Amino acid sequence: EDEDEDEEDTEVTNYDVGEEALDRLAIALGGKAMMPVLFGIIQEWFPSDDWKKRHAALMAISQSGEGCEAQMAKQLEPIVTTIV
Repeated sequence: EDEDEDEEDTEVTNYDVGEEALDRLAIALGGKAMMPVLFGIIQEWFPSDDWKKRHAALMAISQSGEGCEAQMAKQLEPIVTTIV
């Protein structure tokens, strides 16, 4: 009973929905479709002074990793360089 109450009290945020959507898109479309768009945004947002953009870029890499695994492996060096 307590577990049911906890589930009802859990609020789903836009952040949660966005993460899940990005994960599903990456899996459905695959890396060939996602990586060019994703990598462009990541390169634009990582150097930003706005921490929210940097966080979003990092989470985009994290959430799309499963669907873009093969393409990310090929681009690992530029991705790591961009992050660091």
